[in-house]
Amino acid sequence: MWMKKEKRKIIYYFPHLFVDSEVKIPGGMLRPFKNQSDELRIRHEEYKGGSVFTLDDAPEVNEFNQETDVRVQKITELVKFSYFAKNVPHAMSIHGFVSLETFDMFRLIEENLDSSFEHKIVVSNGMSKFSHSADKVLLSRKNQAVNSIRIKDYNFGFDIVGTYESLESKNELYSVIHLYNKVWEQQSLFNSFLDKPILAKTTFEVLYKFNGGDKKKLKEFASDFVEMINEFVENYKNDELISTIISLIKPHKDDIVSNINDSLNGLKITRDSLVHDGIQQFDTSSIKFYLVWFPIYWSITINRESLTRDHALRFLCFLCLCKHSPSTWDTSKTSVNPPFRSKYSHLGCYVMKSNQLANDMTEEYRNLHIKAIRNWLEEN
Repeated sequence: MWMKKEKRKIIYYFPHLFVDSEVKIPGGMLRPFKNQSDELRIRHEEYKGGSVFTLDDAPEVNEFNQETDVRVQKITELVKFSYFAKNVPHAMSIHGFVSLETFDMFRLIEENLDSSFEHKIVVSNGMSKFSHSADKVLLSRKNQAVNSIRIKDYNFGFDIVGTYESLESKNELYSVIHLYNKVWEQQSLFNSFLDKPILAKTTFEVLYKFNGGDKKKLKEFASDFVEMINEFVENYKNDELISTIISLIKPHKDDIVSNINDSLNGLKITRDSLVHDGIQQFDTSSIKFYLVWFPIYWSITINRESLTRDHALRFLCFLCLCKHSPSTWDTSKTSVNPPFRSKYSHLGCYVMKSNQLANDMTEEYRNLHIKAIRNWLEEN
């Protein structure tokens, strides 16, 4: 006898996200995956490690329904977005190489009582559909070359991008989050880099329009964006650390605006070259800029009401990063004094400073950070 789809039990499994204990995220919880479960029969012993997502108001193993599935999909996209916003993957990251595939989510559905029944996943090539064996598809995805990571609550930046509850009133923006996350997808630079500039430029244009932007003023966007940050951080001008960083950044404003403007123009040129002329550009610097910049633009427009002093420091660190050309952001360097010691890349400095400056610190430690930022800005 066939089991009805809505009565089939399901869990939402992340094979490449490892947790030591419960990790709370808006709308639910990540828990360590149990190999054996009395509540859910699954076919393969290959599913080991990783984590399981559970909604706040639902058990870990639950009967499938479409409404819950859509909700889980939205939260999953937000989980990816919040991670990339706070922990931009870079060459010197302790998490190693992280891509969209690191956050793959599998729907593990219990076996049918009829052993001859095989679960299928429908795929499409754009022209027609084909039903693949679900077991083969999921196991091939699980065993692909993906770097697994171990995560904690503090690895996510929901304070930067917003929570599931806060974004439900802006439901149309979930497609923007999804497309941004897609730009982090693994691709070969030699034969399949084509869609990244298209996805990136699309998300910018959609969000710019949502924010009431005027296409006629796009040429002024870089300057307007920097001014947007300046207006926000002015709310904390009496904070000694923030006021000092503002004064350090001020002499470099023209370089910062120029680099932002060049990066956004480069993104447009790369997209237009492909769409209008069929020519692929292999310079990835505008994509590097976009991946770091877009969550900042999102945060200061979509999530502005929730922002605090911590975010003012993050935005100032981003302006420091923009003093340097994005083509150099992820380049590792070697120190002169002491000699041959690896130095943080510009991107590594941004991630480290934006996550550390908000912590309580002694005056001595604060002065060391200020000195490091001054040197960072003055570096050619």
